[in-house]
Amino acid sequence: MGDDHPEIAMILNRLGNFHFTSQNYDAAFDAYSRGLVIERKVGDDANCIVSLCNLGEIHRQRKEWDAAIRTFKDAMKIQKKYSGDKNQFAKLANTLHVIGIIYDKKGDIDSALRYLQEALIMKRNVLSENDIDLTPTLTSIGIIFFRENRLSLALDLLQESLHIRRSKLGANNRDVAFT
Repeated sequence: MGDDHPEIAMILNRLGNFHFTSQNYDAAFDAYSRGLVIERKVGDDANCIVSLCNLGEIHRQRKEWDAAIRTFKDAMKIQKKYSGDKNQFAKLANTLHVIGIIYDKKGDIDSALRYLQEALIMKRNVLSENDIDLTPTLTSIGIIFFRENRLSLALDLLQESLHIRRSKLGANNRDVAFT
């Protein structure tokens, strides 16, 4: 097995996960980056997406907003090639959601809403109307609208999120209380 073998990339990704969990972001970044080089050489798009999202998450944890956005957008470019697949379409929607959250953290509300609303539209196209995976995006948009004093819109989205969470998790679940 040579240095450019996909198994080496997989091991590097797992090593990166270990370091990430330990909050050793420098070592995790190094492992994910080395794995990504191999994945790109062998044309492993699926694992390139995973590595790019992992690297983006490290940038996000470090509050390196621009680098995080660039990295998640790189992952999104690859995801778009496979967006005909329902599972990949949902993952693309999740990446859009994450980019929207980062723009919000960065203070760019217009971009945050644009990405979050696109994520919500995509999720609504592939998920059932009461799917629990809608709630993070509904809640995120609702919170931004609340902060922007667009209270009627905020209330509608937050109530929809609450309704879905109650129906799926039960009224006494901690995540329902969070909403």
